[in-house]
Amino acid sequence: HSPIVVWAVDAQGVLTLAEGAALANIGRLPGERVGASVFEIYKDYPVVVEAHRRALAGESIDYRSEIKGVQFQSHLIPSRAPDGRVTGAMGLATDITASERAKTELRRAELQRHEAQKTEAVGKVAGGVAHEFSNLLTVITGFAALLKTSPSLDPQLREDVGQILKAAG
Repeated sequence: HSPIVVWAVDAQGVLTLAEGAALANIGRLPGERVGASVFEIYKDYPVVVEAHRRALAGESIDYRSEIKGVQFQSHLIPSRAPDGRVTGAMGLATDITASERAKTELRRAELQRHEAQKTEAVGKVAGGVAHEFSNLLTVITGFAALLKTSPSLDPQLREDVGQILKAAG
C-alpha cells in the first residue's frame, strides 16, 4: 500500500517489471506496460527518458519527475552482469505529491504569518505615532487656550487662536 513504484528495464529500455501501489496514481496497473519501451511510454517526459539513458550508460541517478500531475522522487541504478557490462536498470520511485503539497501549504502559511507580523508591527508604529501626535496636540491646545485668554491679545490673533483650537478639537 506504500506510494511507490518498482520497475526494471533491460539493456534496450524495455520494461521487464512494473509493480507498486503508486502506479494507480498515474492510471496504470502493475505489470500493464511490461514489454514496452520506457523511451516510448515516457517520451513526453524528458527527465524520465534522460534518467534511463544515463542509467543504461552505467550511471546511478536520483531525479524528480512529474507524470500526469503526480510528483515522484526516483532512484535508478544500472544492473550489471558479472563482467561489469550494463544489462539494464532498476528503479524505485516514491509518490511525493502529498508531501510536496504539504510543504507548499506550510510555506504559504509561513508567508501569511510573516505578513500578519508585519501588519501588526505597522499597527504598533501607527499607534505610537498617533499617541505622540495626541500628546503634541494636547500641548498645542493647552497653550492656545492660555493665549486666547490673554487680555492683551490682538482681536485678529484671538480669532486665529480660536481657529487653532477649533482645528485641534
